Amino acid sequence: MPPFPFEINRPGMDVRLQDVITQAQGSPMAAGFMSLRQGAFPWHLDYDEIEFVIEGELHIGTAQGVKVGRPGDVIFVPKGADITFGTPNFARFFYVTYPAQWSG
Repeated sequence: MPPFPFEINRPGMDVRLQDVITQAQGSPMAAGFMSLRQGAFPWHLDYDEIEFVIEGELHIGTAQGVKVGRPGDVIFVPKGADITFGTPNFARFFYVTYPAQWSG
């Protein structure tokens, strides 16, 4: 997977992302794979997103607490949320966003 295409200011944290469905295919939604290795970073969502955890342990931090996802778990993150994506060791997950233009 290629490196995450945005600066997260977390030296030593390995974040990777591979889009598999984008607006370029004419889809109103986007989807892809993401992996995190040891750490957390803040993120603001201007789109709805669903995470399906494939491997490891995904932590989604919100103002209400931390949602922990393990293999097979699905986590919904609503549009407008300020979160942290994190993992104590490693996480790999599949994501779906709506609308497709998730990066702004």
